[in-house]
Amino acid sequence: MNDPADLIQARVDTAGLQIFADGSDTITLNYTGGSLGGPVQLNGAGGADTLSVLGGGVGLLSITGGTINIATNVNGMDIDISNSAQVNFGASQHLRSLSLTTNGVARLNPGGNKVLAVDTFITFDVLQGIFLDLADNDLILRSNAQNRQSGLQLIRGACSARSLGTWKNVGLTSSMAAADPKALTTLGITLNDYGQGTPIYTTFAGESVGVNDILVKYTYYGDADLNGRVDADDYFLIDRGFTLNIRTNVSYDFDFNRKIDASDYFLIDRAYVGQVGALAAGETVAASTQWYTKTLTPSLSRSTGREGDVQALTPVLSHGRAGRHSRHHRRK
Repeated sequence: MNDPADLIQARVDTAGLQIFADGSDTITLNYTGGSLGGPVQLNGAGGADTLSVLGGGVGLLSITGGTINIATNVNGMDIDISNSAQVNFGASQHLRSLSLTTNGVARLNPGGNKVLAVDTFITFDVLQGIFLDLADNDLILRSNAQNRQSGLQLIRGACSARSLGTWKNVGLTSSMAAADPKALTTLGITLNDYGQGTPIYTTFAGESVGVNDILVKYTYYGDADLNGRVDADDYFLIDRGFTLNIRTNVSYDFDFNRKIDASDYFLIDRAYVGQVGALAAGETVAASTQWYTKTLTPSLSRSTGREGDVQALTPVLSHGRAGRHSRHHRRK
């Protein structure tokens, strides 16, 4: 621990290690020689402090005040952020769990090259004024067959931050989407299951993923398969979701209103026209999910320029497997 001007107070007792910083402090937790045998509580009362973790972190890191810039991967720790504390992650993180309560804030620094991978659970209550800001990065919530739907619903519910496209409400958010002057970007969410027990992706954001994992990506509206761009694959997926009335997969429901309707077609059409190149990729598609070949470019619908107010038919796609066109009429 190092501060050229101030004294950092640290105390080790039966409750673990307690650190009281006051701004501009640099703190290093070194686990290369083993664990501390108890939780670590860090309170950075004023200013911004920097924390680095060496070795495999073990146990709970509780951050109860101030602004803490975490410069390294904490390597498997449980992190709890509360009491209006703000944590800025400067590197990709692999956490055992993440808990945000009482106005706690967690942010991944922008750059498009980071992922927050959580192994067991994320706890946050939007009624407690929390923010989890991915900026232009990705999130993986590991899950299993028993709790993947509850995890998916938790993530969807947290996206109350979208707030009609402003991304300025509490919950799971993206400051980059909020700052997008064209409002073309969002957080795309999907369960990594094509529907037959096979994963959509085997790797996502450079991480190995399984069929029960929940994936979140900063991307364009309409990017249903989370590959960083809007293309005919996405039109196929939204058409399929509309026809089958699929409501369990959030990736087709771009405005998170629990149904596929004209607003979703408006968003995908608008992003298809306005996108400029693919956003950060790093995903490997499972071979079993090459479900069709596209032969036509989607036709674009006309809109009034307002979300949820679309006046045309949906795009027409030719699906190679079926060998026929499908057309669905959208209703307001």
